Amino acid sequence: MSNSTGTRGAARRVLNNAELTSIVFSFLKEAAILEAGGLPPEGNAVLRLPDTWTSQFASWASVSRAFFSASVDVLWENMSSVEPFFSTLLPADRETDGKPMTPLSYYLKGPTEEHWTRFKVYASRTKSLMLDKSSPGIEVGWLLYLMRKVDSDQPLFPSLKRLFLNSSDNLSLFVAFSVVPSLHLLRIELDGSDDDSCLALTTHLCEQGRRLTQLRLINPFQVRRDILFNISQLKSITSLYLCFDETVNLAMLESLESLERLVLAQKGTVSSDTELPTAVALEPSLTRTSALTKLEHLRVVGDGFAQYEIARQLSPSTLSTLHLDILPNEPYGHMALLSIVLTIHVTRNRRLTRLYAGCTSRGRRDADEIAHFREDTKYRNIRPLLTGLAELTSLEYLQIRGIPFLSLDIIGEVLGVIGRLSSLRTLCLRPKNITNLAMDQLIRPPIDILEAISRGSPQLRELDLNIDALAIEVPPLAEDFTSRSCLEKLTLNPQTHRGPAHGTAYKLALAQYLDRLFPQATVIGPPNRENFWEDITTMVAFTQGLRAQTLRSMPSGSVG
Repeated sequence: MSNSTGTRGAARRVLNNAELTSIVFSFLKEAAILEAGGLPPEGNAVLRLPDTWTSQFASWASVSRAFFSASVDVLWENMSSVEPFFSTLLPADRETDGKPMTPLSYYLKGPTEEHWTRFKVYASRTKSLMLDKSSPGIEVGWLLYLMRKVDSDQPLFPSLKRLFLNSSDNLSLFVAFSVVPSLHLLRIELDGSDDDSCLALTTHLCEQGRRLTQLRLINPFQVRRDILFNISQLKSITSLYLCFDETVNLAMLESLESLERLVLAQKGTVSSDTELPTAVALEPSLTRTSALTKLEHLRVVGDGFAQYEIARQLSPSTLSTLHLDILPNEPYGHMALLSIVLTIHVTRNRRLTRLYAGCTSRGRRDADEIAHFREDTKYRNIRPLLTGLAELTSLEYLQIRGIPFLSLDIIGEVLGVIGRLSSLRTLCLRPKNITNLAMDQLIRPPIDILEAISRGSPQLRELDLNIDALAIEVPPLAEDFTSRSCLEKLTLNPQTHRGPAHGTAYKLALAQYLDRLFPQATVIGPPNRENFWEDITTMVAFTQGLRAQTLRSMPSGSVG
């Protein structure tokens, strides 16, 4: 009898041990997050646990006080709506079908102190909150009541760190304004025309948002100068995501001296009244000083003109990663600015480790709009770009994909400097012709350029390259050639995929050639109806497998 009593007592002590229960529930929470597909990208959404897990945590809440506290911590930490707080914890008036009246009111059962105590228990657990368009709003009179109940020393959500504001109804704005002092992350995506609410909120941030480190302003994207000025005063900001439709005032962001990560995304068409750069105007862009001394990560989504304006006004000298997503341009002639954009960034940022510049669609290619750029040396001369690239001794990743260039030998010229980039591990050179005219066709290097890459850049791990049409004969290699290449993946995009003389013997010779140059690499080519490159891939893999098997079968110590 005493043994069973002792066992039950020990069990009760375990079940009521808050510290132990918290540890157990932290592991259970990790399992639930894993089943949900992991944490959402920072600043994009509120975590939603699977229904099976929320039901389970809810059932555990009735086991003991410790289980209740641990369950509530999990269930109310990330809330995708404000409604449970103001229509359930505070008993809002109901329609005949049981649904809360819209907007919310409390005429039938005005909130009591007991209700407010319950509200505080749950609201104190919330760390992430979504205020979305399903918010019911609240009658003005009751909003005034809530305003009187909120104590600056005891805010509605004292633990809230992340707020996602998608609605400008009065209840959502009230909550947003009340939690500003505790926020670390704020994401704003309101209706495009609601810039007055955005102005008021950013003004409040300037006064009370001293803990804010991450701000994402998705909408309104027609960012007024006064809103941008408010943002520029948020000195604690380390990460900023800003949508824009004008670049004229973006230089204000230079005052954000703590900024470490910046994403600028264009919405709509940026005004292009500004004159295109001249040889005189380019020099100040390369040499100006920048106050953004901590900015390490920059991503710009925009057309050619927006990319140029941002590079000219904001490019710092401290970047480690640069990601440029090029949008189609109207007028198309501004695509000619992209080589200058790259020149500004690589010249200013000598510590780059990753550089991506990609254009998935060039839009309507108008040869007439390019005509006057074609003979202008400042758009065709890529020597400053090459000089800047050659100085990026820490660069590990370089991808230029789909970018149109006026300089016809851009691929060969870039390949000529990569031998100096001893840290480079990934290289993709897939630029595009700026028009379909014969005079604008880029020069693709012949396949024998691969030997120079194998010899000069043995540290490369991935290579993706535009090359010329395959020659009638496979290039020869010296009998004593021994590759030191560490390349693991080789992707080739030839001008044409297969010629009339490229039969089985040619495939075998080409597979042997590629294997000797890159003995560890998987070879990938473009798909075609004759399965030409699929056969090459198979042959190279077979050769590598046979070599590995032979080495394994040799007695230890016999491999010289």
